[in-house]
Amino acid sequence: MSKKGLSDIITNVLIILLVLVAISIIWFFVRPTIQQGAGALGGASDCLTIQLEPISCTITGASYSAQIRRNPGEGQLQGLILQVTGTDNQAIALNVVQTLAIGETKTIAGTNPGLTTLTTSKTLKIAAVVKTDSAAGKICDLNPTPITCT
Repeated sequence: MSKKGLSDIITNVLIILLVLVAISIIWFFVRPTIQQGAGALGGASDCLTIQLEPISCTITGASYSAQIRRNPGEGQLQGLILQVTGTDNQAIALNVVQTLAIGETKTIAGTNPGLTTLTTSKTLKIAAVVKTDSAAGKICDLNPTPITCT
């Protein structure tokens, strides 16, 4: 009788060990996928909370000047993308390494030769670049409402 009881205990221990080995093998393959997926989400929440608003825009030849306001909303802003679009839907993206504090309004100016190729009526949209684990950051979607540049 004592041999049967010992055999049942050994059987249960072997089943538990097999289950643990199976779980570790599955985790070995699933873990990298989960980590990559979580890494892609970096900065996504900041994109939802950072609110940038274009106030005014002036373009003369290759020179531009844009006044931008950062409305209330948490997030780590790393930079801005200004998209200037002509009436023919041709667009020029201007990458600006500027940060704005919450509630701050700042005038951003510069030059880009590509602006001279756009048609006379130009509009401006802004996108935030938020800090993530990568040096490039994450580019958020453009704000939905463009302003007309003078």
